[in-house]
Amino acid sequence: MRPALPELLALLERRRLVAAVSSALGRLGPAAADAVPLLRSVNPEEMGLPPMEAEIVRYNVAWALWEITGDAAPALERAATEWERGVPPGTARRLLAMGEFARPAIGLIDSLLEGMQDPGPAACVLYRFTGDVERTLPHLVAAVDRSVTGMLAMECLADIGPAAADAVPALEEIATDPRIVLSDRVAIDANDGVGTDLIYRDKAVGALERIRG
Repeated sequence: MRPALPELLALLERRRLVAAVSSALGRLGPAAADAVPLLRSVNPEEMGLPPMEAEIVRYNVAWALWEITGDAAPALERAATEWERGVPPGTARRLLAMGEFARPAIGLIDSLLEGMQDPGPAACVLYRFTGDVERTLPHLVAAVDRSVTGMLAMECLADIGPAAADAVPALEEIATDPRIVLSDRVAIDANDGVGTDLIYRDKAVGALERIRG
């Protein structure tokens, strides 16, 4: 059961589990507007947190304020460095869930895309906001595999549809492979590697159906 907003506000007011609570509040979006004054008052230095924990708190608070209010500036200041290697797939999904509140990130993603070591998730976000198939398709095709990044790429390729025909060979390789592949890279659910691998296969099949019409 998800904690109710009053419970989260009470924890934040007592400065308990601030990083986790901030993240949970952010995912509530504008419905958590009552949390904004408390979030803005969080000061990791006053809380006496170790440097690494303090940075996590600052990061989560900045993201929560972005998701709740649309104020992206504090979070993007950190993202400018963190996204040079690539946007993590979990962060990409978070951006996609934010809708128009995520639009301030698009310019940064666009400027960093070609230099990223793992551009697949960023390409998916960029496609969803710009519809630029020509720019993003090569990165999405290259990202297709049995991984959380690959799953995101396959979902995006399904959205693109017939224009993503270049992805068919890579998708077919997963969709038609009779083996169950177990590795750390498929650990969406560490207790069910078989089920996880079947999810990847289903995603590949679904993408092929959408591409082939």
